[in-house]
Amino acid sequence: MENRIEPESRFNPELIEELEKTSLLIDQEKVILLLTLMGEKPAAHHGLLLKFGAEQESNEKKFIAEKQFLTEWLQKAGLIFSVKDKTIRGGVRGDFKPTAKVCNFHISRDKAALERLNHAHSKSELGLALGYPTTAVEAYLKGQEFLIKEQDLPFDIRSSEVMDFLFFRLSKEHWAEELETVKRWAKAIKDNFPDFYQQVIDLRPKIDALRSENPEGFQQLLRSEEKMAIVKQRDPELYQELQKEKEMIKRSD
Repeated sequence: MENRIEPESRFNPELIEELEKTSLLIDQEKVILLLTLMGEKPAAHHGLLLKFGAEQESNEKKFIAEKQFLTEWLQKAGLIFSVKDKTIRGGVRGDFKPTAKVCNFHISRDKAALERLNHAHSKSELGLALGYPTTAVEAYLKGQEFLIKEQDLPFDIRSSEVMDFLFFRLSKEHWAEELETVKRWAKAIKDNFPDFYQQVIDLRPKIDALRSENPEGFQQLLRSEEKMAIVKQRDPELYQELQKEKEMIKRSD
């Protein structure tokens, strides 16, 4: 199905605040929706997955809530979108029982871009429909050896705020040119939604979540000179706090 309601204003503050504050979507998903709303990205894909099993009941509540929120928000934003539900089957002995449910949203500002995404039948067509640079898409299709690893980027790049807006893999040969697209996305969010931009680039909640949800991952962060150097570059005050915490952990061992 396709839905469209003309909005009174695409940048209605209440509409934007509703998206920024929801806990149903992560920051990256919110950024992609805002970039699509502004026309900085031609289209967006948003997928929901519900696995059947022991925790299905609690997961299903979030699945339904997220689907309902996204549908209503897109309608109020005046974006065009299509929704496709699919049941995944699998199992042993050929029983092919349902194992999961997938719901895919394709989203855009104009019908031509939405149709291009809806009819993308290859990874190349999909990447281009989503607005990724041609050179990056081509390198991705060629294989990992044609893509640059994040740690191989110059330190001033990989420690910069722009990395929070990188949603595709950069090619080895053209990463600098491809990064201009990412910089444009970051600038668009910063210029139009400065408070949300600060929310996206803030390292503190990300590190707090790592500390509480993945203690081992947090320990690895403290031990990594590279990651700590990035924290120091981005947030010197947070870096000093983490250094003190690191020392306290050492003394308690």
